[in-house]
Amino acid sequence: MPTEVPARTWLAGCIVHHDLPVGAPEVEVKVNGKPFRAILDSGSAVTLVQSHVLAPRTEGKAFLPITCVHGDTRQVPARRVTISAAPGAWPVEVGVMKDLPVPVLIGRDWPGFDRLLATAMQPASPGGGRRRRRPMTGPRQRPVLLASYSGREGESPSQNPNLFYDVFQQVMGGGSFGKEQREDDRLKHGWTQVRVIEGKEVQPGPHLLPHFVVQNGLLYCVAQRRGEEKCLLVVPRTKTETVLELPHSHPLAGHLGAGNTIQRIRDRFHWPGLEAEVKRFCQACPTCQVTSPRTPPPSPLIPLPIIEVPFERIGMDLVGPLPKSARGHEHILVIVDYATRYPEAVPLRKATAKAIAQELFLLSSPVGIPAEILTDQGTPFMSRLMADLCRLLRVKQLRTTVYHPQTDGLVERFNQTLEQMLRRVVAEDKRDWDLMLPYVLYGIREVPQASTGLTP
Repeated sequence: MPTEVPARTWLAGCIVHHDLPVGAPEVEVKVNGKPFRAILDSGSAVTLVQSHVLAPRTEGKAFLPITCVHGDTRQVPARRVTISAAPGAWPVEVGVMKDLPVPVLIGRDWPGFDRLLATAMQPASPGGGRRRRRPMTGPRQRPVLLASYSGREGESPSQNPNLFYDVFQQVMGGGSFGKEQREDDRLKHGWTQVRVIEGKEVQPGPHLLPHFVVQNGLLYCVAQRRGEEKCLLVVPRTKTETVLELPHSHPLAGHLGAGNTIQRIRDRFHWPGLEAEVKRFCQACPTCQVTSPRTPPPSPLIPLPIIEVPFERIGMDLVGPLPKSARGHEHILVIVDYATRYPEAVPLRKATAKAIAQELFLLSSPVGIPAEILTDQGTPFMSRLMADLCRLLRVKQLRTTVYHPQTDGLVERFNQTLEQMLRRVVAEDKRDWDLMLPYVLYGIREVPQASTGLTP
């Protein structure tokens, strides 16, 4: 029998359970060409419509799992529709709900959400126009977590989301991006150096790297990145704030340093003064300033044997006890491969030998059984159960010297990075740290390691 793939669970706002909130921004939109009243909900990652908005469906039904911020999950019918408003028209998969208090609820999955919200929040002036918005004086808000995957409990979900999804949706959906490129003074030099326009050469080849091309009316820089020739989107000044915010402050990015943030941006985008602007942005990040630890004095390097076979030797350690999460997790089992530096972190309710042995065996399924395991002399690692498991699997147990954690320095250093990144992305009550683990791990795995020059 075929195995069902776990469905994606989308986060929806509390309007699912309550009446229409007072002061909610309202707009007029068209759903498949028909006009309806809609509200904009920045707390919802999915767009919802009332059942009477769409014609009855004749073919088989598809369902969309949604969950309220309080944890109530339900299955609602899913339909593919086209929603049109002032920023443009985009197809989107929506959830159909009978008890929705408004005909259409626009969530952040609709590509024109941010621009439509900015327009709706500007009050009309007496002359009929829109007032200019006052500059924000409060702290800059980080991008909202769009969606989460529900995997098996205690397991990190497998996912590969794109941090720049919203930016590319705006580009592919058309709009003012190309106009803003042409009006940006600092990009004028790039426009004068264009060598290829819509596939036709305007200057004779060969074209040395880097050079500029125009595709679909947009300016790109063709350059070499990590040994490959890539087409990098040239970002105008009006869009740099968004591009800087996503690869640094988003939960999937984890507030890594300027070097890693620059690497992420340079793989996809280009603009004059990129590196200096990223460094200034990271240095001014209020979250990093509050949570960054003091720089410790440099330590002497200790030579270690070079491991060349992936997952031949792994290091294990426990982090915790941490504040108890809403799902009852209090510890993290950390596993790092010494060859590739690939990290894994699994939330545990109790730091027992049985739980550790189970997760170790589950890790061996996709990557194979390691030849050596390096741990400290903690009670769960010294138990008879762990010794019996290693003997059955023919795994050699290596232990660090008592009160000398430098022996397993790779794992200890990763623990510091993991705790620091979690501290920056968790909610105020710190009860969602186990849900943030997959996003933090994605941020670590995506950037090249300084010791290997490659991503894990």
